[in-house]
Amino acid sequence: MKYLLSLFMVVALVGGGCVSTAPTEPETADTVTEEASETEEQVEAEEASEDGEDDEDGETVTIELEGGVEVEVEIEDDGDETEPVDVTIGGSAGVEVNMESGNFFFSPNTITTQAGSQVEVTFTANSGFHTFVIDEIGVRFEIDENERLIFTAPTEPGSYAFYCDIASHRALGMEGVLIVE
Repeated sequence: MKYLLSLFMVVALVGGGCVSTAPTEPETADTVTEEASETEEQVEAEEASEDGEDDEDGETVTIELEGGVEVEVEIEDDGDETEPVDVTIGGSAGVEVNMESGNFFFSPNTITTQAGSQVEVTFTANSGFHTFVIDEIGVRFEIDENERLIFTAPTEPGSYAFYCDIASHRALGMEGVLIVE
């Protein structure tokens, strides 16, 4: 058994160094020149980066999507693991709200945004067990401190109630209004 395992390991190691039998084109002066110009472009890009031509915080990359839509994304390089990037396509930039919730209140209890925009609510403080509900758009979120809720505002302007649907919390005043302009 040891012999078979040893043989398998040798075959695997030797097999890892196999060379492709596909024919290759001999290098010509043209291919050498192309490779040299690609290398020069890479060096120029690296030198530009070192000269501080890029943003100190990161690099902005433009991504072209179908239909000619372009999206710019800033990539930060702080030497740590790459963080995920949120990209929203279409709609308005939206609004960010820091909200506190507690026994029978939301603070603030009014959110104003544009129709169809993205709304981000971060619950900075919460006491008790509560929810954040907007019936018209099907949002129901169980609130936990320091968690965030992201949703898209209705496309129809108007006022939309948000509330806590736990027991009688809404009746005791735990509600607010989302104003869509």
